[in-house]
Amino acid sequence: MRNAAFTVIAQNYVGYGIVLAESMKLSNPDINFYIYFADGITDEISNMLDARGIKYVDATKTSDSDIFLSLAFKYEITEYCTSIKPFIISQLFEQGYETATYIDPDIFVYESLSGPVLSKLNSDASIVFTPHICSPIKDNYLPDEQVHLKTGTYNLGFVSVKNDLNGRMIATWWSEKCKNACFNDSFSGLFVDQKWTNLIPGMFDGVYISRHLGLNMAYWNLHERKLDGHFVNGKEPLIFFHFSGFVTNDINAISKYQNRYTLETRPDLKVLFENYREAVIGVLSGLKNLPKYKYNYYSDDKSISLLARRCYYFKQNELDCPFKGLDAEKKFIDFINKNGIYEKNISDSVTVVSDINNKAKLINRGMRVLLRLLGPHRYVSLCKYFGFLSSVHQQCFILSEYKHNDVISDGRSHLKR
Repeated sequence: MRNAAFTVIAQNYVGYGIVLAESMKLSNPDINFYIYFADGITDEISNMLDARGIKYVDATKTSDSDIFLSLAFKYEITEYCTSIKPFIISQLFEQGYETATYIDPDIFVYESLSGPVLSKLNSDASIVFTPHICSPIKDNYLPDEQVHLKTGTYNLGFVSVKNDLNGRMIATWWSEKCKNACFNDSFSGLFVDQKWTNLIPGMFDGVYISRHLGLNMAYWNLHERKLDGHFVNGKEPLIFFHFSGFVTNDINAISKYQNRYTLETRPDLKVLFENYREAVIGVLSGLKNLPKYKYNYYSDDKSISLLARRCYYFKQNELDCPFKGLDAEKKFIDFINKNGIYEKNISDSVTVVSDINNKAKLINRGMRVLLRLLGPHRYVSLCKYFGFLSSVHQQCFILSEYKHNDVISDGRSHLKR
């Protein structure tokens, strides 16, 4: 079979992408692996990849470039990079590949995918998922099972799809969802592209859910998995480890997204993390300049706010994508200015935690005043409405042309079907 695998990164994540690519060359030389750059590629990075023999693709120059450009403005960086995954799977199918496997850039692959993954696609499966957890969590640390309810049953840092009728139908359906609903927004029941895949086992045939403990070992399933040499729980080989939330400058941290373990309490992982840290830092040391994510900015280097992105979401069928050229950008900026939205440069400085706490204290005092003024019933209703407003893509009423009688609207009525 002709098998392809790929990752999607912005250029500022190139260190992780290269480490993944080189792990794939060693462990899976029979799979054609590609790095897709979501925001283009500089000469310095392309020269480094050429020298290392790594295949790469500028996603902005593929057959879906117009769609990708619109997604790049509509979504922030994580939303955008995840939204284009199913489109690339379809592109690889069109190129004649029989399987397409997506792998997150912060993964290191140690063993062949043939046995635990591709063999399933060679038989009856059209898609292979790995669940976040395969057994209950019995402590009070994070992430817990409720977190996984918010982020999704399956971790979409890895998914493998076969080029058959089911696989193509899944990729097409998934792409349609990612066009307008790849938001990182738990209030709306969304976690980028990942939550959508909860529906796939119920809607499509040929879904294989792998409980191989050596696939997608990561911070979220360490309660059930321990390394014994190169085997998980002394039974199954470690196929790949997902270093999600990796902290390069903290030698004891496992992930910034969990508080269950450190490398001091999990010495079985220490060598794994030391080797990975050395590999990532080694790649980054060979780069003079790490580019900023270019879709964070207008042509004058002014930052694009999330609110402006959501305004484009509301009006995407009427306005050209601002990234298409200076005229399109000017028309968009004129449009948001007309609606009282004025973009300002955002400082790159880190907000001090004490500042956040002080502001939160002021807001909390204000909320206590509101409770006394409104009473408990109206106060709870107001809090629920605040929850609705926390989803910025729901706030189509900020536009002066908003004429809907319904106060509660998620903005989808603005999208012409």
